[in-house]
Amino acid sequence: VNAISDLDAKIINSVVAAVSELDSKFLTAASATSVEHIELITLVALCVLWACLYIANRWVRRASAKTPSYQLPPLRTQLPGLSSWGAKRKQQPPQPQAAAQRGKYAARETNPQTEQILHNCAADFPKALELYRSLRHEKPDLEGMSTHARGRMFTGLVMASLRVGLLDTMLQLLHDAHALMGADSAHLFAYCIKLSASKRLCEHGLAIYRLYKWESGSAMDEKTVWSSLVFCAVETKAYDSCQFFFNRVQSLGNPSAKDYGHMIRCKCAVEGWQPALKLLERMCAAGLQGDTMVYNMVLAACVAGGEMDVASTILKKMETQEGIADVITYNTLAKGYSRAGRMDKCLEVYENMREKGFVPTQVTYGILLDGYINDGQVEKAAWVFEVMVQ
Repeated sequence: VNAISDLDAKIINSVVAAVSELDSKFLTAASATSVEHIELITLVALCVLWACLYIANRWVRRASAKTPSYQLPPLRTQLPGLSSWGAKRKQQPPQPQAAAQRGKYAARETNPQTEQILHNCAADFPKALELYRSLRHEKPDLEGMSTHARGRMFTGLVMASLRVGLLDTMLQLLHDAHALMGADSAHLFAYCIKLSASKRLCEHGLAIYRLYKWESGSAMDEKTVWSSLVFCAVETKAYDSCQFFFNRVQSLGNPSAKDYGHMIRCKCAVEGWQPALKLLERMCAAGLQGDTMVYNMVLAACVAGGEMDVASTILKKMETQEGIADVITYNTLAKGYSRAGRMDKCLEVYENMREKGFVPTQVTYGILLDGYINDGQVEKAAWVFEVMVQ
């Protein structure tokens, strides 16, 4: 109040008088008017209130600018932990961990030769390969690189060689990386194995594995790496290595449904239907759901082994699960019954197939025709032909 001058007091008094006069007029009119007049009165009152606040704010700011600002006295007492902490920090010797961290960042400094090779990997791979070979002949320069620079250089070269299809060059680069980096190249090898499996370059995936001598606890000793190797071994029919790779997967965690599927395929090809069926039951006991291909492989192994009753039991189990059985499932079982001369069962499978909503294919009718002809039932063979033509 003391900061506001006499002029301010006159302005405020005039505003208050105007507001009171307006209020008295509008309030007497509001008693005889509608709701719209009440809203207008409220709006005018808000505008007047805003004007008062604006004028008061201006004059208070002008008055405060004329008065000297108040400064706090300097703090004579220091906070109780800061000065002692700083003194102790200066007295403490550098920790080994901090020194190692500084060395780590120093090792990650960019190398001009590495950057040039990486640039050419994206633009001109033959030029990048030429630069690398010239650098390899100068062994002191290559050995003087940090581990981080070597890793970046070999990663870029290996990925570029895989992209352009020079797979033998990729294997040679990995061999050089292992010779120069030793155990530090395990991450690169693990990545290349998984990438080869994803691109279905299974022979090269196994070749990369043979280049590196794996050790327990290294980057190569990882569940996803061993799963990729299981797939590569099955695809290349290297069945003697499948069990070892699968055991490594089990030692590092629970195998996935795909891991079981690859091993079931191996069992069906090498050991027959019994080990494959046991592995399928073990997978189901682990709470994993096999897909159509896995069940069809086991069913086909049972049919090939002449175990038609077991195959029929597998079909019944497949029918209890939605979307597992397909036309190939019924055709495989029907073919087994046809070869065994049990055409009544073969026809039963055909009828069951139609009841489940599956449309018989040419393969289905061919199985029935061959079975009836070989069994000497010409009339039924003619009936199958008529149905097929319709």
